[in-house]
Formats: sequence, C-alpha cells, structure tokens
Amino acid sequence: MSATTTTPAARMERKGMGPWRGTKPAGYIQHPELFMKKCIGFDVSIRVITGAKWQGVLCEVHDNGDVIIRPAQELLYDEKDGDELEEKLLVKGDILWLRRHLKDADSEAAAAAPALIQPEAELEEPSSPAKP
Repeated sequence: MSATTTTPAARMERKGMGPWRGTKPAGYIQHPELFMKKCIGFDVSIRVITGAKWQGVLCEVHDNGDVIIRPAQELLYDEKDGDELEEKLLVKGDILWLRRHLKDADSEAAAAAPALIQPEAELEEPSSPAKP
C-alpha cells in the first residue's frame, strides 16, 4: 500500500469531500495577531493552555502577540470563578483560542441608535399637547 492512499487528505479527495483544508487561504491560524488587533474593544473570551478561560474587553495587543484584557474575569464552566481583576496580561504562547462576542458591538450600536432617534422624539412631543 502506498503512503499516498493512507494520508487523510488523499482519502478526502477520493471520497469527493472537496479540496483539502490546507489549500484554503490563511486566516487566524497563520496570522493570529491581525485577528486579535481587529478585536480590540470587543468583549472576548480567551482559553489558555492551563485550562483557564478569561473573559473581558480586549484593550491591547502587543507586537509580540501578548494581550491585555480589562476587566478580566476567570470563568470555570462558564461561571465566574474568583474576583474580577482590573487587568490581565495573557502571553501569546499560552493562548489556545480567542473568541469575540459580537453582542457588545450590537449593544454599542443600539446605544448609538437612541441618540439618533432622540431628535425625532423631541419633534413628536410638541405635537402631543395639540391633541384634544
């Protein structure tokens, strides 16, 4: 039996499952710092090699890939574990994955929306006393 037929990529091609994943363009796996820099200001969860999971707002990404989250809360089974820290430095080599939570971006957009709606509400208020 040749080595080519036993490799997983060769079997995937043969079964018609599409091209092997190694041919896809580079993303987070090859350039994690770029992804992390795009997440600055978002609420994120970060799993580290010790098994701990940290949640907070990503504030800084250093050139070497280390990140700072403020405030930082350690989670155990997605429940708060211990006191909230003002800031936590996580070293790039210890980070297994980083997930951003888009709900905070939605809440920021929702917080900005009432400011846009406010002038319309002011226009409606003077017309309401005119009603009998």
